[in-house]
Amino acid sequence: MVALILGVAVIGAGALVAARLRHDRTALLSVAGIASSALAATIPILATLGWPAFQSRVRHATVAATTVDALTTMHRSLAQAMLTAMLFLTPILAAAAFCHATPRRRAVHLLVALAIPLFCLLATVTGYILPRHLPDPIPLDPGPRVLRFVFLHILLLPVILGTLAAVAGWRHLRAR
Repeated sequence: MVALILGVAVIGAGALVAARLRHDRTALLSVAGIASSALAATIPILATLGWPAFQSRVRHATVAATTVDALTTMHRSLAQAMLTAMLFLTPILAAAAFCHATPRRRAVHLLVALAIPLFCLLATVTGYILPRHLPDPIPLDPGPRVLRFVFLHILLLPVILGTLAAVAGWRHLRAR
């Protein structure tokens, strides 16, 4: 319940910032572009932190347990911070979408502004669905289900999210 209240408060703060910047088109597009670009830069950092933990769990690579635990903790903390930042930035990205000239561009940017937090949330959920420790080899019963979420969490969703964020950031910064 506390997390829900904090999430609503973060979205409200983002809405206040978006309302404040609404009349200054250049500032709104700059904030949205920089935020989207920062999100796109965060994705490779998350991948760098999560990959050794994945290898040690699936391939049972020889990595010190304390290193894997530290990397997992950093990966989870950064992902939670990114999700909180996305809650804050969603109203700003939506407001920046309305700054574009043609109705078609406004609609596309609004869809992207709503898709970015959706894919961020999906990536977070698929990360929590993954089992903490996978046996070697992966059993046949949960194997396909586990591998499906591994594929979504490690490859598909980060690529989509990073691409959307990078293109949105570039388009917002270009339109200033």
